[in-house]
Amino acid sequence: MSKFLSALDADVVDLPQRPLTFTDGQGDGKKTTSDPEVPTEDPVCDWATEPALLQPTEVPQDQVTDVVTQAEEKIQKLVVSNTRLEDRVRELEELLCEARRDDLKSKVSLTKAEESIAQWKVEKANLTNQVKTQQGKVQYMEHLLCKAHRWSVDRINVVLAEDEEKPQKAVETIAQFEVEKSEFQMKNEEMKKCLIQTVESLKVSLAETEEKHQKAMETIAQLEVEKSDLKDQVEPLEVALKDVENLLSENYSWAAELINKHQMNNDEVKKRLIQTEESLKVSLTKAEEKHQKAEETIAQLEVEKSELKDQVETLRETVQDVENLLTKARSWAAALMIEHQIKKHEMKKSLISTEESLKVSLTEAEEKHQKAEETIAQLEVEKSDLKDQVETQRGTVQDCDE
Repeated sequence: MSKFLSALDADVVDLPQRPLTFTDGQGDGKKTTSDPEVPTEDPVCDWATEPALLQPTEVPQDQVTDVVTQAEEKIQKLVVSNTRLEDRVRELEELLCEARRDDLKSKVSLTKAEESIAQWKVEKANLTNQVKTQQGKVQYMEHLLCKAHRWSVDRINVVLAEDEEKPQKAVETIAQFEVEKSEFQMKNEEMKKCLIQTVESLKVSLAETEEKHQKAMETIAQLEVEKSDLKDQVEPLEVALKDVENLLSENYSWAAELINKHQMNNDEVKKRLIQTEESLKVSLTKAEEKHQKAEETIAQLEVEKSELKDQVETLRETVQDVENLLTKARSWAAALMIEHQIKKHEMKKSLISTEESLKVSLTEAEEKHQKAEETIAQLEVEKSDLKDQVETQRGTVQDCDE
């Protein structure tokens, strides 16, 4: 665009400028300019201003036609320069239209860039939403895993508690039996003590001893019965204890199988979580790469936007300069047109006055030419008479010589 402006300035400078002072002093036959196309000494203008000084030999027909042709050539040159100026104005208007089109194109490209930036921002928001969604899914999976782990631990604890409650009950029953057995043993010890006391008392009193021995025997018999009863009670308790132990072992095996199943399920869940984490890491890396690319693209678009703004400002300044030059060219063309119109009007006036003076001078020249022809005819007659006289004188001289 700078080249275009420099070329436009050069074209405007190279165009010929004709000052308006050309017409000053036209009435007294003087010109103030030294235009090479206009001769400084115009005989036609001299004839028009000073007809009294005309001579018949100073007004040939060829010179009059040359002056008329020169005037026509000047008029044609003025018309050509006028057409050139009109063409230049059209070219400037076309260049201005092209500059405005370029400005519109730059505005359209700027709007496209802004739309692409908005689209990238929307995609960035979508990517951030997807990342947040994936993070929420990961947190939800971790929460589910924690809940599943807690549920499995609680279930195992419940099962173990139930399994532990059964042997606990058996142990409590056995402890109760042990307490009763200890009580019976204490009673037995007391009975032994009583027997010792009875033996001692028997030594003192056999009757009392026999009675006490009888009572003791009865008590012993009763104790034996109770002992047999206790043995009968202990045997089913031992069987029940064995059943409890078998049930406890079965429960332990079931709990081990359940723990193994839960462990396998936990391993599968861990594998799935690891796979999910890996896929999420991959998707996060991809999302980060896309986000990085989006940020780079946004930065590049910001740079392009700033460059486009600079170009738009430059184009606006260029359009303003072109409009200023166009206004200057239009004003200069208008002034030149006015000058050309004035010159054309003056040329018409000068041509009319020249034609009138030429008509007057032609009539006078014809009269003088007629007089000259008459004089020439008279001189020819006189010449022929003189020739006759010379011939007569020569004949006379020859006759005298002879």
